[in-house]
Amino acid sequence: MDVIRRTDIVDQLGAITSPTLVVVGELDPVTPVGAAEEIVAALPEGLAQLEVIRGAGHWAWKDAPERFWPMIVEFVDRTAGLEPVENWPKPCSAVPAAGRMLSRCVTTWLSSGAAPQAA
Repeated sequence: MDVIRRTDIVDQLGAITSPTLVVVGELDPVTPVGAAEEIVAALPEGLAQLEVIRGAGHWAWKDAPERFWPMIVEFVDRTAGLEPVENWPKPCSAVPAAGRMLSRCVTTWLSSGAAPQAA
């Protein structure tokens, strides 16, 4: 854990060329909102989107899955140039666009009850 705490790669973030979603839980003690803001500031202008999930901690996907996963799906669909999906079909199946496939898979996973739930 000490190695992780001492590792600082913020100066390398400027080399990223892909759209980047930075998601942080408002109550995250490990990677606080300020650290997420530092990451966004170090990314090239216009590439990053910062989302703070209220009431969530370090495992935002577990603390607030109903907010986290749709956010991921929307980001992937948008960056892939896909239109939002109102009613995602089930079951999860492969389709041509990666974002649409993720949309279907995540939706199926969430609705199946298999997704981890906050304690």
